[in-house]
Amino acid sequence: MFIIKSISNEGEYYLAKGWGNTKKNTKMWLYGSEVCEKYMFKSEQSAKSSLAKLLKVMDEYKTDKFYIVEVDKDGKIIKEKELEVNND
Repeated sequence: MFIIKSISNEGEYYLAKGWGNTKKNTKMWLYGSEVCEKYMFKSEQSAKSSLAKLLKVMDEYKTDKFYIVEVDKDGKIIKEKELEVNND
């Protein structure tokens, strides 16, 4: 499973899967203790696509640092790497 981590002046947050789905009223950003399997992406590509969608509609996040975090079924981090974000 994968999740996007954001580090900004406000702190460290995680992008929730389904954040743009108004029918489900999913939170956009989670704190570390709120992250659970239902908010994680099944693939790295779907996590990256969700971030790209966010950055198209929310310019204020373009200066944040983003990381793709791979997590095992127990919630332990397998690997984490910084993502290159196009700040155009």
